[in-house]
Amino acid sequence: YYIEYDVAKVNAINAEFGRRAGDEVLRKFNQLRDKYFPNTADTHVILMRHGGDEMSSVVATTGKLSPQELAERNAKMLTEFGKWQ
Repeated sequence: YYIEYDVAKVNAINAEFGRRAGDEVLRKFNQLRDKYFPNTADTHVILMRHGGDEMSSVVATTGKLSPQELAERNAKMLTEFGKWQ
């Protein structure tokens, strides 16, 4: 599976508070990604940053992670991230 993310406001946070603050937002996003999509024997996740606030994940699975479960985990992760921001 391939998922694209646009982590809104990172560029604005960089401009207003500095790159360290923007990097902290991206670290938090990655921590949540690890929480909801942990690497296991059945699933391996790679997070890539394309630049600024654009990122993507490749989720390789043996089939135990259904598209519906992937979507549900992604929605929960994004909800928690939105509360953190």
